[in-house]
Amino acid sequence: MSADRNESILAIDFGTSYSAARLLQPGEEPWEVVEPSAVLAHRGGLLVGSQAEEQKLHAPPRTYCKEFKLDLGSTAPIRLGGTPYEPQDLLRAMLAALADAARNQLTVPGGTLGRTVLTVPASYERHPRLRELMLSAAEDAGLGPGPVQLLPEPVAAAWSVRSQLTTPHGQLVLVYDFGGGTFDAALIDLRPDVGWRKQVLGTASVNRGGNDIDADLAGLLRGKTAGWLADRLRETAERDVVEYRFEVASRDAAERLKRDFSETTSTSVAVKIFDMGTVVTEDELAELARPHISETITCCRQLLAKAGKKVADLDAILPVGGSAKMPLVQRMLREELGRDLSQGGELWLDTGPRFDPDLAVVRGASAWAAANEIPSLTPMDYRSGGSLLRWDTGRPDHPGDAEPRLMRWLIDADPGRHEEYDANTALARIRYADGTLWDLTACERGRFGMALADPPETPHGVENGVPIMPRQWIATTDTERW
Repeated sequence: MSADRNESILAIDFGTSYSAARLLQPGEEPWEVVEPSAVLAHRGGLLVGSQAEEQKLHAPPRTYCKEFKLDLGSTAPIRLGGTPYEPQDLLRAMLAALADAARNQLTVPGGTLGRTVLTVPASYERHPRLRELMLSAAEDAGLGPGPVQLLPEPVAAAWSVRSQLTTPHGQLVLVYDFGGGTFDAALIDLRPDVGWRKQVLGTASVNRGGNDIDADLAGLLRGKTAGWLADRLRETAERDVVEYRFEVASRDAAERLKRDFSETTSTSVAVKIFDMGTVVTEDELAELARPHISETITCCRQLLAKAGKKVADLDAILPVGGSAKMPLVQRMLREELGRDLSQGGELWLDTGPRFDPDLAVVRGASAWAAANEIPSLTPMDYRSGGSLLRWDTGRPDHPGDAEPRLMRWLIDADPGRHEEYDANTALARIRYADGTLWDLTACERGRFGMALADPPETPHGVENGVPIMPRQWIATTDTERW
C-alpha cells in the first residue's frame, strides 16, 4: 500500500554521534539536515546540535555531552552544569530541535508535520523498554501532530537502495553499519513480498565504533603535541580548563583527520591543534584502525554463520555510517568479504549522489514511509442499524506481541457529539509493543455513539494509551439512516 501523498513525512535517524532528519513535502524537493548528537548546558537551558558544538570549546568543563544514546535506559543521571538530566531528557531536546528545524521548512502557511518515522537499532526488538523510551521522548518532544512510527535502522538503510537491489527473486543484503558509538551488522531479506517485520533475518553488534578510532587518533595526536601542552600548563593557573579544551580540540582534530583521509589520496595529512601543527601518515592511521575494522568483519562472519549463510549467499554488502567511508574499511571489506559475494553481487561503496553512507538510514526511512501507509483493520461482527464495535487486534504476523494500546480516537469521541463518519474512515489508532501503528476503520457509514475504552486525557510517555484485548468491545455506533 502507498502512503497519503498529501501529507508531509519527517524521517529522523537519531545516531550516537550525529543525527539526521529528512522532510518530504508534496511537490517539493526533500530537505535534509545533519546535526551533532550533542547538548550543552547554557544559561539554565540546553543548546542542541551545532549550537552546542560551536560553544563547547569555550564553555566550562562538564557542561557538554555527546553520545548519550548509549546511556538510554540507564537510571544514572548525566550532570551538565550542575543539573542532573536523564538520558531521555537529552534525547527529547535533540528530537525537538530536529522537529523545529523541519517545521521551519514547511511551505504551507501554518502547516503541521504529518507522520514521523524514527529509526532505532534492530537490537531494540529485544528491549521493549528502549522502544518505549524512544516513543515517549518523541511524544514529549512535540513531534507531529501526525503519528510517530519506529523502523529498524538496517531496514531503513536497505530501503535507501531498494530500487537498485530488489529483483523479482529478492536480494539478501548485509548491512554493515559502522557508526560512531557501535558497529551493527544485519542480514536483510529484500524480497518484495516480505513485510518489514520479517526482513531482519539476524543482527549482531560490537559495543565499539568509529569513535574508538577517533579516541586512538586523539591519543596519537596528544603524544605528538605533549611538549606543547606541557609548556601551556606551566604558563597558566587554570590547568583544568586548559586540559579540558586541549582534550576537546584533540578529539575534534582526530575526527577531522579521519574525514580528511577519506577525501584525499595523499599518504599523509597535516593537522593543527590550536597553534600547534603536526602530521599523521596513512600507515599510522591504518595501524590504529585495522584492529577495530577486523573486529567488525569478524562480527559479520559470526552473524552469517549463526544465520546458516555464507558470504557467497549475499547479493550485496551495504556499508553505512561515517566510518564506512574510510578507504581502509573499503579495502578490507573488498579483500575479506567482497571477493566472496555471489556471482553478480556488488559491494556498494559509491559515496556520490546515488548513495551516501551518512544519509542512507534517514533517506531509506523516508522512502519506506512514502511507500507504506499505516495499515488498517475493519471491525468484526458488525450489524447494520447499530452495533458495538470491536476489532480482531491479534497479530498473525507476530503472535508473541502483547495486546496493543489504544492511543487515541481519530474522531470526536465526546459522548454528546455523536460525530458522523463515512465508510473506511479511520476511527482510532492503536500501537503494539514494537512501535507498530494500526488504524481501526469503519466498514460503512455511521454515527459514533460512545467510547467504551478511552486513552487518558493528557497522555505522555509510557503511560500513553490504554491496553485493549483482541476482540474487546471498545465503542458503540449507530448506522441507521438520518
